[in-house]
Amino acid sequence: MELLYESFLYLVSTAVLAILLWWVIRFRRILPLEKALRLGERDLSRLQEMLRQLSEHLRLPASPAVFKDSLKHFGDELHRSHPRIKIFLFFEERDEPWVLLTQWGFQGTGFRSYWLKPGEGVLGRAVLSGRQTTLSVDRLLEEDPEILEICRLEKVETLGLLPFISEGEVWGLLGILGSHSDIGSCFPSFHFWSNTLSQLYGNAGTYWSLVGVKKDLERGVSATIQELTDTNARLIQRAREMKTLYEVASAMTSQPKLQANLSAIVSIVAKALSADLCAFLLYDEKAQELVTQHGAYGIANDETSLYRIPVANRQSSSVRVFLNGQPFMTQDALRDPSVISHFASLWRVRSLMVVPLKVENRRIGVLRIGSFSPGVFGEDHLQVASMIADEAAVIVDHAVLYARLSENAMELKRLNHLKDEFISTISHELKTPLTTIKGFLALLLQGEAGRLEGLQRQFLTIADNASDRLDLLISDLLDISSLESQELRMELVPVSLEEVIAREMKDYAARAKEKHLTFRSDLPGSLPMVQADPKWMGRVLDNLLSNAVKFTPPGGRIGLIAQNKGDFMQVTVSDTGIGVGPRELQHIFEKFYQVRGGSRQGSPGTGLGLAIAKSVVEKHGGRIWAESEAGAGTSIHFVLPFVKSIPLSAKKKTTGGLKS
Repeated sequence: MELLYESFLYLVSTAVLAILLWWVIRFRRILPLEKALRLGERDLSRLQEMLRQLSEHLRLPASPAVFKDSLKHFGDELHRSHPRIKIFLFFEERDEPWVLLTQWGFQGTGFRSYWLKPGEGVLGRAVLSGRQTTLSVDRLLEEDPEILEICRLEKVETLGLLPFISEGEVWGLLGILGSHSDIGSCFPSFHFWSNTLSQLYGNAGTYWSLVGVKKDLERGVSATIQELTDTNARLIQRAREMKTLYEVASAMTSQPKLQANLSAIVSIVAKALSADLCAFLLYDEKAQELVTQHGAYGIANDETSLYRIPVANRQSSSVRVFLNGQPFMTQDALRDPSVISHFASLWRVRSLMVVPLKVENRRIGVLRIGSFSPGVFGEDHLQVASMIADEAAVIVDHAVLYARLSENAMELKRLNHLKDEFISTISHELKTPLTTIKGFLALLLQGEAGRLEGLQRQFLTIADNASDRLDLLISDLLDISSLESQELRMELVPVSLEEVIAREMKDYAARAKEKHLTFRSDLPGSLPMVQADPKWMGRVLDNLLSNAVKFTPPGGRIGLIAQNKGDFMQVTVSDTGIGVGPRELQHIFEKFYQVRGGSRQGSPGTGLGLAIAKSVVEKHGGRIWAESEAGAGTSIHFVLPFVKSIPLSAKKKTTGGLKS
């Protein structure tokens, strides 16, 4: 029985010990684990909730300001999940000191007066090192009195610091304050948040850079497009200006008559500038006035509209522009005191531009351009008008000069016609008495009126020679008058020029022999016929041979050569006379021109022989020219076209003409 009791007691004690051991184990091991599990489940639940919110908000922020708002939002969530933890966040502003972005859970003032400086104090060294760390307030914060004071006021034991790092650079600092256990339990989640936000900031920075590059590119593209648009507009405007200038320059006709050119130019200008009125006012130097020209655009060509303004009237805008050379523009001429209202009302002009017409340093007038509406013209229009005026001024000046030259030419033509008529009339009137004089001189020299003494014969001989020279002069005057007359027509027929040359050589052979000159000719035996007037071609050769004999000293040589040049015959009369200098050579075919100096000065002549020869050759469709050097003789060349085919009747007519 006792043994049984002892066994019972043993079993009971063993059971009690087992129960006590179980409870000890439960309180010592299981309960903490269960508590930790419940805390872990709670933290996990919180983490899951924050991850859910993070997934909702974890989008690339559009800007740093949006990112700051996201940081504040995550700080709110962290504080809500860990209400006993005090949280603060510093953020680096661009080109500014680190500032406190926000703080949560502080009872006192917190970090309101604290500025973070990298490298200074506890927070500054954490930023500089970039390492996550936890610090005991009692031990490690004695060196930073300001933070120590904050920690003591908040009654915390531990400080946790988690720098935000992206691409190796610290841009923010997350700080937490609390007890050792609280900091230890929440530090991993805060560590996760710091890494997540750092990655988000890094991605956001890349995104912002790309957005900045995109905006820069967009701005660059927009600026380029705008620049191209402006350039295109300028090119279009420039093309219009160049087209207008080209049209103005093309307004000069082949015969630049003033009114025709002015009408063309004002029409072009009015069209280019969308103007209602356009007119030239040119300076009349004699009257000292600016005169409105005929052919103005949009203005009646009556005496009322085509007014004149004295240049002494400086109230006129046109006069001021003409005198000072500066363009003028008004948006309403009827209300502008610097414009004479009478003239503005006369043309009903409101918008008005006046630009000077300048040729080099000379002003010749003004160009007035107007519109019936106010405020039409701007600086661009004025610039274009000035460019057009510069181009038009040259054209107008040329047209004015052409008009003056035309008037002078008409006057000279009239005077020349009067001169020709006078010479022709006088020559004919002198011919008859001269014939009578020559006749009576011949009778006297023949002794028909009685025997002549030596001195009487000498005087009469001189008079007879003088009458011969006068007869030659009158004949030359009649010839040149006939050649310049519009009524003269050459009787061109196929002519054997060899026969004409042979006849003239026969006449001059005796003269050359008297002066002891060598006369040589070179005439091919079978030269084609030329189309010529035999009488006038004989006169050409007569004048050339006469000059050669006259201006060649005794012992000299005279040559006459005819050559076949394909479609032309070339005839050359040369001598070894005194020759002509280069300055005088270009004038020897002019009427009445005689070479000065040398032995030619005393040689009788009219100065018309070569002018007659030139006119005759050119009327035959040929050309004549001279080659000469002073002291080396002269050669006169002329060419005449051959006859393509000679009918038999023409040959008979030619032969008969020469015999006659």
